[in-house]
Amino acid sequence: MSWRREVSGWKAPRKNSPLAKRPAAFTWDITSPSTRPSDRESSMAAPEPALLPYVAIPPQNADAGIRCEDADFPPIVEAPVEFQAAGIHVRGVLSRPEHCPSPQKALILIHGWGTNRSGPARLLVRMARRAALRGAASLRFDLPGRGESSGEYQHADVDAMLDAVLAAVAFMKERGAGEALLAGICSGANIGLAAAGMNPRDITAVMAMSGLPYQEGRGSAMRFRRSFGHLKGYMKKALKLSTWRRLLTGRVDVAGVAKTLSAADVAVSGGRNLKKSRRNLPQIVSKYPGRLLLVWGEKDPEAPPSRKYFLNLFAGSPLPAEIYIVAGASHNYYGVAAHRTLLEQLDRLLSCTGAGGGTE
Repeated sequence: MSWRREVSGWKAPRKNSPLAKRPAAFTWDITSPSTRPSDRESSMAAPEPALLPYVAIPPQNADAGIRCEDADFPPIVEAPVEFQAAGIHVRGVLSRPEHCPSPQKALILIHGWGTNRSGPARLLVRMARRAALRGAASLRFDLPGRGESSGEYQHADVDAMLDAVLAAVAFMKERGAGEALLAGICSGANIGLAAAGMNPRDITAVMAMSGLPYQEGRGSAMRFRRSFGHLKGYMKKALKLSTWRRLLTGRVDVAGVAKTLSAADVAVSGGRNLKKSRRNLPQIVSKYPGRLLLVWGEKDPEAPPSRKYFLNLFAGSPLPAEIYIVAGASHNYYGVAAHRTLLEQLDRLLSCTGAGGGTE
């Protein structure tokens, strides 16, 4: 059985759709006797897919839908990669400038709890390629139990995800990166902050988008506010004809919507909350000495209590945390304008840390 393995968030187009003519450089086929990794009962049972050579991507496509105004940038290249974290096979995509095999700066992107390495509306793909255009390497990968990484979704907890991020930092360091920057969204922001607190020597900055209070700081009022905010967003989308077209053609993740509305904190394995770490994450995070950029969308109902929580958490930090509010943006930053703003903030973060570039 054969499946498409994404490099740029590619999804199978409908028959005779103009998208079916998308350049082959954006996709490749992998043939395997198994089913798609995320659908297997045991992800370790099937043979591992072979890694393919780097694929060149023209600079005009490098922001994947957002116009690149710097026409003189060289092309970037991407390749699938794999590394291990506590017995889990973690799979992702490495992007880098074509002229620089070993950039000194690495951006590691961390997706949210219920998504994959592309992020909402392929936000993390765009950020990965923007970093490569700016001379840094970038790594976006599926957390344990998600996408193409091994592990079971129902049993992958925040500690396994934290181990995967720390392994990703070590993976990039082995490939010549002198410093790592983390950028995460939602639960990925919380995991990124915790990883930085545990490894401040290698992680020099964190861009945390839509971060939420850690489990110890949440109450029933916040959980209700979160579910109600998601419900309002879905009801607004339900009034659009395009939403019903997507629903009738099977392009809406109904199960994902149900999970979002039902509960933010899923308890399994004997009633244990998978989002609650065995470590004291608030204490670890509060001691991080590096640069912090905390971002929320203006229309995110969880933003005000989350900002208050993190400002209190970082009150004693050596460097004050920077706060940025994206005008008109939701929790997931849908829309070209929100994505452009986040890319500009990423540019600023990359330019304010150590020098980019690398060795030939």
